[in-house]
Parts: sequence; C-alpha cells; structure tokens
Amino acid sequence: MSVKNAMMCKQMTGKIVPIKIMSKTIAVRKSSGTVIEISQDISESLVKIWGFDRSWIGMINEEANTIEGVAGFGFKASEMKTCYSITADSQNPACLAYMQKKGVINQPIADRPKTFDLWLKKLGIQSYGYFPILKGRKVFGVVGAFYHTNRVLKKGDAEILFSALEQTAVALENAQLHEKIKLSEKRYHALFESMNIGLAVIDHEQRICSVNQTFENLSGYSREALIDKMTLNQFLSGESQKRNEMIRGMNQSPQFWECHFVNKKGLVKHVHMTVTRMANSSNRLVSLIDISKQKELERRVNRSEELASIGELSAGIAHEIRNPLVAITTSVNLLKDEPQLSDEGQQLLDIVKEESDHLAVIVDDFLKYTRPKKPSFQKENINSLLRDVVQKLKDCNSRKANWMEHYDDDLPELLIDRYQIRQVITNLLLNGLDAIQDGGVLAIHSQKVKHGGMYQVLILISDSGIGIPKEELPKIFQPFYSTKEKGTGMGLAICKRIISEHDGEIHVESKPGKRTTFSVILPIQKSNRKE
Repeated sequence: MSVKNAMMCKQMTGKIVPIKIMSKTIAVRKSSGTVIEISQDISESLVKIWGFDRSWIGMINEEANTIEGVAGFGFKASEMKTCYSITADSQNPACLAYMQKKGVINQPIADRPKTFDLWLKKLGIQSYGYFPILKGRKVFGVVGAFYHTNRVLKKGDAEILFSALEQTAVALENAQLHEKIKLSEKRYHALFESMNIGLAVIDHEQRICSVNQTFENLSGYSREALIDKMTLNQFLSGESQKRNEMIRGMNQSPQFWECHFVNKKGLVKHVHMTVTRMANSSNRLVSLIDISKQKELERRVNRSEELASIGELSAGIAHEIRNPLVAITTSVNLLKDEPQLSDEGQQLLDIVKEESDHLAVIVDDFLKYTRPKKPSFQKENINSLLRDVVQKLKDCNSRKANWMEHYDDDLPELLIDRYQIRQVITNLLLNGLDAIQDGGVLAIHSQKVKHGGMYQVLILISDSGIGIPKEELPKIFQPFYSTKEKGTGMGLAICKRIISEHDGEIHVESKPGKRTTFSVILPIQKSNRKE
C-alpha cells in the first residue's frame, strides 16, 4: 500500500512541476508580453516541459468567426498558421473544443473530418488533444497537444493541463487589452499628427506637453523647442488683461475664443481656439484653427459694402460740389478780365482759382476711390510697362535722381489692366521722387517669387528719402491721409484698391532717415479673370 501511495505521489509531483514552470513562464510574460509571445512560450513549454512532441495555439477571431494559428512548436511556419472556420456542424476538434468549452481528446476515426485524419497521418501523430483557453465562459483560444509515439493523452493529464490554461487565459486577456491600448494609442497619434488643425496638450501651468505638425508649422518652432520649454501664453497676443482672463478660463472646460496668435517671426494669425479638459487628467487639449484668410475675406466684403454705400453717397455729394465749383471757376475767369481789377484783387482771384482746382482734384480722386472703374484685363509685359513709366518720369521730372533699375527678363506676361497698374507705379515713383533730395537714389526692381504657395511677380520701389515714422505706417493706405501740403491723401488708397482688384498685395517698409520700400505683388497663376 505504501509503495502504491509513493508511486501516486511521484506521478502527482511529476504533473505539478510542469504546472509550476509553466506558471513562472506566464508570470514573466503577463505584464508585458504580446499575444504571440505568450502563445509561443506556452507552445514551447508544452513540448519541452510537459513532454508533448508538438504543440499548436490558435486565437479566436470573433469578427471572422475563425480560429487562427498564431504559435506552435514542432510545426513549419505554414503548418502553424492553420485557420479553421467555426460552424455549427463542424467536427474539427479545435472548433469542437471552442464550441463545447471542454477538451476534445482522440476522437474516434469515424467522427474525424477526412482532411483532419489525413493531416494526422501525414505528420505521424498518434494521439492528440485540443483544449479551450478559458476564463469564466469566454474562450480566448485553443491549444493543441500531440504525440508521435504510442503514448496516449489521458483524461487525468488533460484535466491538469486544462487547469493550467486558466492562467494562460488571464495572461492572454491582459496581452489583448495591452495590444488594443497600443493600437488605440497608435491610431490616436496618427490622427493627432494628421489633423489639419494645430493641436497642443498643455498642463495646468499652460506648459506645452505635446504638439502636432500643424502646431509646429503655425508657431514656427520645432516640437523640441516647444515641449516642456514654452507655454501657450507666449503665443497669445492682445491686451494683457484679456489674455490673462483667457488663461484663467482654461480651468473650465470647454472654452472657445477667437484671438491673435503670434508666431516665431512675429506674424499675427487670427485663430479660433478651443480648450478642452482631457479625461482623467489635469491637462488640456488646445486646438487652433487659422481663420486669418476667412477674417480677411470678411473684412474685404464688409469694406466693399461700405465703399458701395459711400460710392452712392459720394456721387450725390460730388454733383453738389461740382456745380458750385464750375460757377466759382467761371466767375473767377470773368473777373480776371476786368480792367479795373487791382493787383491785390488779381492775387486773391489766383488763390481762389488754385484752391478751386485743388478741390476739384480731391473730388475726382474721391470718386476714383469710392466708385472705381472696373479693370479691363489684358495680357501685358510688366517689364515693358515699368520701363515706359520710368522713362517718362526721367524725361518730365526736373529732380535729379540716381535711378537704379533691375528687371527680371524671364517674367511671364500678366493678366492686368495696363492703365491702372501704370497709375499705381507712377504714383509710387512720384512719391519716391518727392521724398528724396537731388542726387538721391530711386530704385525699381522686378522678379519672380514664390509667395503664399504660388508663383507671383514682385515689384519693389525703393527711395533713399526721409522715410516714414513707424507710428504713421498703418495709416498711409487710408483715404485722405497725406503728409504733403497740397496732397489729396487719396493716391495710396487708390493704389491699394487697384492692387486688391488684381488679387495682389501692396506693402510698405520704412526706416526713418534711410529709405522706404513699397512691395507690389501680382499673381501669375490663372484666376477667374477674363481677358
């Protein structure tokens, strides 16, 4: 009796040791292993520790309703990746183990599918068993264990193995959750990076923790320069009180603003900013949509509507002013012919005549601005136009200027209104001549540039005159603004209006006492204009 007990104890010990080793293997992989890594470890343990000749593990694909081989030991790669379709009438032992949630051991030959029986004979398998990897009622996969020899998989061995696989189920469940989290993070990161919206994650102190490519482009800084080194506050423009209120408001969620965003180069962008509290975190997700073009379009539409109203009003005012001006001018001409008119009277009439003419010019310029003539677009050689304007000014202007000219001969023809663009260039050059002393430099330059993602023609007109004070620069394109004693203040306003009608841009830079440069940008690309 004691001998029999000793043998039973030895058999039990032999079965417990593999379970312990298998448990340690699972424990190592449990926290960080992938589904395939854990499955491969179990497959190897079944052969090297449990003593099976081959092993196989298939995972359940619930979407496809299949069992797909992911690991094995003693099989070729092509044999290991066997896939079984799960159907209600399937007699495949792997499918039966899944559906019945219990082990299937050495089916009678009559019950085996013929393809499976041929597979067994081909590999020389004498005994086999398939066991579900169960946790509760959920099946994660199926394990196959095989003998080549006459050894038979017994029911008792199967029960011990079945128990050991419960730990495998826990490890596989953790691995699947871990892989789902990693996949979710990968998808989130791909979405985060691909969004055409500036995205940044900030902490409770507004320090930047993460950004996407669009935010990098918007800010002008690399993510290395942004993350943990800069705050969102550094990019927000506007009154300090308003900015502080915005920052404090981020403690609530969600928050929406339209504000100004200043990038590395100092360029101000009008943005729509949304700040949202992130789940289970004190961090915030900041999204920035650049609406600068939309705002500029709104401004231009509003400006056009205002000018249309002003145009209607100005036509009536001009008519009312012109009629008295005609009477005044006619009366002055008649009075000047009076023989009894004294020299003093003659001088007074000259003043009236001069001021009347000046008022007539102001009215004409005002009408040109508020009721502009629609451009008549034709293909023109811009360099030919520039040379022509410069030559006429050289011939007609008494001021001795040191002219510097450089024209890019490779410029394509532009679709422009020749007379309107000529008016703009003439006005800018005359302003330059007025600003310089005799011998001063007046430069004109044309070239092809890439601006706003498209090729454009850039015309630079620069003078070495007295310059424009910084505080005056924002005003120079406004109607009626002039620093000249006899100026109407409409010249540059008309220039800006004409260039806008050509889908172009006009800018000015000035250094008082050194130089002033006007930049005119005209598009090369096709537009909706018709010749």
